[in-house]
Amino acid sequence: MKNRVEINSLRTVLLIAISVIISLNFFACDDPGDDEQLLAPSDIMLTVINDHTLQLTWQDNSDNEDGFKIARKSNAMDEYEVVATVGANTTTYSDDELLYTNIYYYKVAAYKGGETSSYSSGIIAPTEFPPPLLEVTPIHETKLSIDWEDIWDYDVTFELYRRDTLGYELIASLPDGTTSYLDENRTYALRYIYTLVAITDHNRSGMEIPRGVSTKINPPTDMDAQFQNSKNVKLTWNDNCAYETENILEYNDGSGYIVLATLAADTKQYTHQISSTGNDHHYRIQTNTENYSSDYSEEYLHGAWFDYSSISAGSYTFGEAGDTLSDLQTDFQMLNYEVTNYQYLDYLNFTLAVSGVSVNGDQVNGNYVGDANWPAGSYLYYGLDAQDTTRIYFDGSMFSINQKYINYPVNHVSWFGAYGFAEYHGVELPTENEWEKAARGMTGEDYPWSGTDVDCDDANYAGCGGRLGNVGGTTENQTYGELYDMIGNVAEWTDSYPATGSNRVTKGGSYLTSSSALEAWRQGSVDPTAASADVGFRVIVY
Repeated sequence: MKNRVEINSLRTVLLIAISVIISLNFFACDDPGDDEQLLAPSDIMLTVINDHTLQLTWQDNSDNEDGFKIARKSNAMDEYEVVATVGANTTTYSDDELLYTNIYYYKVAAYKGGETSSYSSGIIAPTEFPPPLLEVTPIHETKLSIDWEDIWDYDVTFELYRRDTLGYELIASLPDGTTSYLDENRTYALRYIYTLVAITDHNRSGMEIPRGVSTKINPPTDMDAQFQNSKNVKLTWNDNCAYETENILEYNDGSGYIVLATLAADTKQYTHQISSTGNDHHYRIQTNTENYSSDYSEEYLHGAWFDYSSISAGSYTFGEAGDTLSDLQTDFQMLNYEVTNYQYLDYLNFTLAVSGVSVNGDQVNGNYVGDANWPAGSYLYYGLDAQDTTRIYFDGSMFSINQKYINYPVNHVSWFGAYGFAEYHGVELPTENEWEKAARGMTGEDYPWSGTDVDCDDANYAGCGGRLGNVGGTTENQTYGELYDMIGNVAEWTDSYPATGSNRVTKGGSYLTSSSALEAWRQGSVDPTAASADVGFRVIVY
């Protein structure tokens, strides 16, 4: 009996063990991946490869997919259609044989067996096949060069069209790598219009925006004139023709145009020695080719802004005591008028263009070579801060002026700014003695005119309204005939130092000076770094 119980107990234990083993084997054979969620890809991106290929990339977020489905449509109203499948763990697909100018929509999903994940967000991209950008340039009176840039990373051929009265005509089929075409035997002075199409094995680009140009010769432009000294005018211009044979420069002093010079091709400047500073000077230039002539350049008028009077060497009256001096051994010429705002504006814009001056806030600065009292370095040339009396302004790129004030004497200019102007023009500031000789000569008078009385016809001083006026508005010097405003309007810088100190001497008084302090012998002493409302200058030439 006991043995039967033991046998039954053993049988029970064996059955339980078998059940456990079967159970363990059952769970060991179960595929845990069957219960994992199939995740959609993310971060889908499109890259344009060429005119007919787009490349998709995405982030694989599953580890149990069989692969991915790529769905595409080419119209926003259409249904997506699966156009390709790729294998597991793949994260890129290139879609080929697309049409240029179409827009394509894509989305991607993972799949396993018959199960498909949700699709990633759709993304849009066009294929890329931009037309070339043309430049058309006349290189001869009957030839035009059509040029473009090769902007494609794949083989492209070209069709070049020229428009006539019937529309566009194909004038050339050009191989891959071509970037220019010479169109010859055109008719002079006609306008020709071109467009270009790029072509691959799959597509044609759109037509490039038409570009037109005439074979007519472009005349020189931007003519300018600068006085280098009292007699020499330097003319400059832009040459706009690459195939001229010569340039004809013409001049008119008021009696009609004459040929001033026949200049070689590509010439861009000429120095004219004028015979008189008392006239206006008109210039124009024409370009010639083998068979034709351009129009004339826009006429350039250089006014008689630098008019001088001759001052003879020899004895003169100097100082309050009226001493007779004879220490000036060289004849010189003095500018008839104080330097104007327009003349100084012209100088500032030229020197700014060549980095001769710089603008720092409300100051125009320039360099000085140095002397016994002032070391070489950068100094204030012109003050832009006093807008109530300053007439020249800076807009961030160039200097300008209210036209009302172009013939006012320049003020707010330091001695260094006056020196820089003189150096640029190849002239000089007068010394105190030269200035006084020009103002008084040997008359022994206190003024450039006879007598001891001063009124507003003689000079612009404090009793005449207290403001600047145009140059030449008051009595001329009676000794030398053509020197105006030697007294009043603005005091004038000289190249002299007073007996002591490092200031510079000024002469002549200004619109702020009282009538009792206007004598020609009076000496002002002003800091050369100061830019004052009542100080300007004039220049001399030997």
